[in-house]
Amino acid sequence: MVKPSRQVVFQVWKQYPAFARFQYSNILTGFTSWGAFLAMLVLLNEITDNGFEFGLLWAVSGIVPMIFNFFSGVWIDRIDVKKSMVIVEILHAVAYFGFVFVPMLDGYKAWALFLLLRFFTGVLQQFNATARQTVIPDIIKKEDLTVANSLNYTITSAIRLSGASLGGILLTVTGMNALWVVNGAAFFVSAWLLYSASKNFETERKVSLKKNFGEDFKAGLQLSQKNVWVRMVLTAGVTCGVMIGSFNLMLQQYVSEIYRVDHYGLSVLYVVEGIVSVLIGYWLANSKFMFKKRVTSGYVYALWGLTWVLFGFSQNLWIGALCLALYGLVGAFNVPYERLTMQTEVPAEFRGRVFGLWGSLTTLSIQIGAFLTGVIMTELGTTYVPVVIGLLEVAFGLYFVATVRRNERQGPIQIEQVYKT
Repeated sequence: MVKPSRQVVFQVWKQYPAFARFQYSNILTGFTSWGAFLAMLVLLNEITDNGFEFGLLWAVSGIVPMIFNFFSGVWIDRIDVKKSMVIVEILHAVAYFGFVFVPMLDGYKAWALFLLLRFFTGVLQQFNATARQTVIPDIIKKEDLTVANSLNYTITSAIRLSGASLGGILLTVTGMNALWVVNGAAFFVSAWLLYSASKNFETERKVSLKKNFGEDFKAGLQLSQKNVWVRMVLTAGVTCGVMIGSFNLMLQQYVSEIYRVDHYGLSVLYVVEGIVSVLIGYWLANSKFMFKKRVTSGYVYALWGLTWVLFGFSQNLWIGALCLALYGLVGAFNVPYERLTMQTEVPAEFRGRVFGLWGSLTTLSIQIGAFLTGVIMTELGTTYVPVVIGLLEVAFGLYFVATVRRNERQGPIQIEQVYKT
């Protein structure tokens, strides 16, 4: 672990202007997109007549972009990623302006336009989220990646913590139609920020046009299977995604059924977990913290699962809040390891495919986690959900430890080693 410095975060921000502009873009569009997300729910409620129609349209419009992201990484590896991110943000802005016209249509026409726009914005969001991750190693020197990853996690946690509240205020103050315009304008500004950032770094990847689409996609899968550490991070994306998928549902159920308190209890739980995540993320960034031994991350995964199991046994709001504080504290340590591993183990020309697969598996697993939550609640009861799903994460952590021990016997393991194709 590198000795902490109070100026580390600010030095990274100043030393890498492209990274700083990326974060300005994330902050701007992150907050306005929360408002747009809430506005989508309001709009969908206006154009549907019952809960079945509402749920069906929301599910269909959300699943398709998630499936698309499995394959979007191939295009990211094939094209000029710097130009594509700017173009995608401009298209994003135009698409959000399109939501203004949905209430002007009737019946199935409104449905069709809503589905088209949400599908389009979902695809663009998934594309740029993956593309941004692939260029971070091109912007940041290897010795500073830990700081950058932790700082990025801190910003994301802060947006998650306050985004819904500020988004709701923005929706209330501006109104739904004005919010679409505000969000579209934010993406135009984001496009300018990304264009400005692109002047400050060069990408390492080689544009691949020799193989067909299927062969390129298959090559990404093969790399993910052959590199044990990439494979373990992808598996972590699945198990962590399942646990995250149960998170929101369980907080709501515990507040109403177990703790039996008013809705303020839900805010308390979210705020406690969010604040801890932000503080720990900032400390990790400022300390340049990284475990010296890879095996430690396995124990962290197992401990994270245990914090969710512990939440399952909580019987009042403040004990639950304490459990979630531990959940946020432990979970923050996973992010630097996972991102550094993917950034250093995956060759530049494969990042789009592997990072796209990583994001898709995590997103799909969140949906599976929500489904499993419903099944476990029905068959066993509410309190069994965190216990069962938390133990799944514990099992993965122990499997991770066993995998590291097995590979250590075969030779020294360096976190910086890069898979050679």
